[in-house]
Amino acid sequence: MPQIPVRKLSDVEILYNNEPIGSIRSYDVKIRRKFTAIQSYGEMEPIAYVAMPAEYIIKIKQLYLGITGLTYADMVSWNNFTLTIKENGKSVVFKRCNWLEIDTNAKANDESIKSALFFAQEREVV
Repeated sequence: MPQIPVRKLSDVEILYNNEPIGSIRSYDVKIRRKFTAIQSYGEMEPIAYVAMPAEYIIKIKQLYLGITGLTYADMVSWNNFTLTIKENGKSVVFKRCNWLEIDTNAKANDESIKSALFFAQEREVV
């Protein structure tokens, strides 16, 4: 099996419901915000737009789970979870998360996942 280069746990650590689960090589966050139009009866144009709460799409690359013994099979069962990413002494907490996509080439007992994509409804920097 080829060696997969992974950062040390202290570089980019990932926590599931405040429990350390492993490390990741990198991650990207996209913020999506929708607006709802408020229309007056009989008017063609909206009179205002109301911003809806922000949504966060997080893409994780090279997730290494070998630290705790978790596997791919464990991860796919998670629903409505909290995920914390720690990097350089800073923590970003994503709450009310759900998986959008997870590496489909992974096997049930794999300790490394090439990529994963999840959706979070809240974000907090600690």
